[in-house]
Formats: sequence, structure tokens, C-alpha cells
Amino acid sequence: MTPMLEYSIPIAHIADVVQQLRAKGKNAAFAVLMFDPPSSLPGSIGSTNLQYSVENDSIGLDWILIGPRNIADKQALAEFMMDQGYEVVEREMNGVNYLRVEGHGIADLGTLIVTNFYQLQPQMEVGLLTADFDYEPIHDCTRGLELVRQAGAQPRFAAEVERVAAVLRLMAGKTTSNYGEGTVAWVELRTEAGFIGFTDVVDDNDSHRLFSEVSSGQLIREIEKGLTENFGMDLIPACGFGRPYQNGSNARWFVTDYSDEWFNGLAEFSVGIMFLLFGQRLEDPVQVDFFVPGPDLDKLPNWDELPEAFQVPYCDFNSRIYAAIAKYHKLMASDDGEPFDPKIGNPNDVCDEMQTVLKDYPAFVGKLGELGAPYAYFLSYALDNQTELSESLNTLRRRYRAQMFN
Repeated sequence: MTPMLEYSIPIAHIADVVQQLRAKGKNAAFAVLMFDPPSSLPGSIGSTNLQYSVENDSIGLDWILIGPRNIADKQALAEFMMDQGYEVVEREMNGVNYLRVEGHGIADLGTLIVTNFYQLQPQMEVGLLTADFDYEPIHDCTRGLELVRQAGAQPRFAAEVERVAAVLRLMAGKTTSNYGEGTVAWVELRTEAGFIGFTDVVDDNDSHRLFSEVSSGQLIREIEKGLTENFGMDLIPACGFGRPYQNGSNARWFVTDYSDEWFNGLAEFSVGIMFLLFGQRLEDPVQVDFFVPGPDLDKLPNWDELPEAFQVPYCDFNSRIYAAIAKYHKLMASDDGEPFDPKIGNPNDVCDEMQTVLKDYPAFVGKLGELGAPYAYFLSYALDNQTELSESLNTLRRRYRAQMFN
């Protein structure tokens, strides 16, 4: 199940929501419209919900009989829908009763319920909650995305963009399973003000995409008020983000092609968010937290495909990488205050070992690069290992900073 995302949309966009649900949703996918009828309208006080869902491979409009207003208006609404020429049936699922209408024109029917039955003005907005399909806001996100990316593309941020692009490239495509057995790859870029995070998600077609979340705490909302005044837009919604139902932060899907150019653009966007929304400065450290599942042994580069003279040096260097990363994971898995395993060493020893490998990395990747295009996969894999080792070293230093400097 994909996360539930909450948006605010104009009433005129209801038809687009239904179209996207029909095109992308599978059984159990749904979209809920949430609104408060005018206080002048007769009936019980309270919000009401109108749902569209996919049930038995058919899309339908549901009137869920939960909540005082929905229950009180059941009969009147059923008659209204029948007056529009629709057959209304009452069903029950998981102990909840609801009215359901299927057939042609149900998007228009929802709009009529909101505007005619409940008398909301067409220019007003309603809440939207979606789940199990990738809803893309109808408004054009180009301007918002471009504004943020331009902020991150400033020459002074070049080193940070390169670093973020490398981490995103390392993480993308590495999730083995969203649920059940398997592991999920993710990265979070954190500052004192907030965070932007990405999770690699596998869809039903075994395709990988990135799901992104951006902090939406009180400090961020205050900063965004100023941005609205300067740029004439609410920055986060203008970039296509909705609000997840679970924790209130903003979220969106990024459909990816996983090219170097794409990762660089996403890194510029991420740095732009940190600069504009988090007040990030060059001198402020960005904390990179990440998790990448262990390598799939069947997909590792086959060392014996390398030129014979480079096979042994290649294997020797990789053994040093794996040994250093293994010690890092064992240290990170230990509890605070637990005695250090003498076979692993203390944090200083492990950091020194990781730093020594990183110092030798330029010569190693330089030799791989000299082998040319036929061995590009070896080079790409080595660069990913370099990124993982470098960011793991930063993480280890953060955890044991107090001990290492005492």
C-alpha cells in the first residue's frame, strides 16, 4: 500500500482526480473529498466525505455511512443521485455500510453533489485524501521545480550538489521489497531546520521510483510565508507536493529515468529546498542519513572479466572496502556503552581504516577509468562503493564524536 497523501484542490479538479484514479488505481485504491457544507444549509453540523474507489476492478462513487453528516444526509442524497439518473445500491464492507454508484459520468456526479446538493461555490477548494495510486496535482509544477532547482544550481553549491547526487545514485534502485521480506533503500538530508528524504519504492511491475518527503514543521511554514510574498507561490505545493496523512510532512512521487543528468537535477532541487526552505548556508553541515541493502551477489561485477593484470589488484582493493564497511556496520549495531570487540577495534581505528581506503580510492577508480567503456559497469559500481564508504565514515564520526575527541 502506498502512503496516503492529502491535498487541497479546486472543485473543478474533481474530474481529474477521478480520471487519474481510473487510469492508475487498482482494487482498494481510493480518493476522498473532504469539505464543510455551508452553515446556512439545513442539516447536522460537521464535515462530510465523498469517496471514489476501485472495487472489483470498477470505479465508483461511495457515500460512507460514518460521521453524523453523512448518516443524516443518506436518504436525501440517495434521492438526489437517483434524480440524476443513477442507480444507488447500499453495500457493506468490513462492518461499514455505504451507498455506491457506478457507471458513466460519476465524476460529474461528484461535482454536482458538492456544488448543487451542498451548495459550495465552484471556485472553492476541498480537501483530498488519496491512497494506493500516484496522484499528480493538475497544476503545472514546472515553475516551482525550476525555481528551486535554480537556487540549488548556484556555483557555490556545486560540491554539495555533487555529494547529494552521488548518494541518490547509490540508493536508487536498491530496494528489494517494500513489504514483507526484503529491505528498503532510503536517504534523508537533514539540517537543524528540517529534512528532505527519498525512498526507493518498487511498484507492481518491478519498476523503481523515488518517493520524497519534505519537513513541514512550524519553522518551515514561517519561512514559506516569506517565500510566498517574494515569489507569489506556495513553494512546496507549487513543486507538486501533497501532505501525507500519517505525519503531516509534504510528499510526492518522482518518476525517474535514473540517468546521471536526472540525479544531478534532483540533487540541485534538494539543495535548493535546503537553501530556500531551511535557510541552509555553505558553512552549515548537512547530515546525510541513509540505508542501502547489501549487494546482490548475482549482480556484482564479475572480476574475471577484467584484464588479467588488473584482476588481483581489483579483488584486493574490494576486500579492503568490504572489510572496512563490515566493521562500520558492526560498530553501528552495537549499543552505546557496550565494550568494543577487539577484532573490530575502537571507533578511531575503524575511522582510520576507512579513511585510508578512501585516500587510495582516486588511484583505484583512475585505473578503472583507463579501461574504457567496456568496463563502465565496474567503474560505476566502484564509485557507488566510494560514496557508501565516505558517507558511512561521516555517520560513524557523528555517532562517536564525543569519544573520538576525548
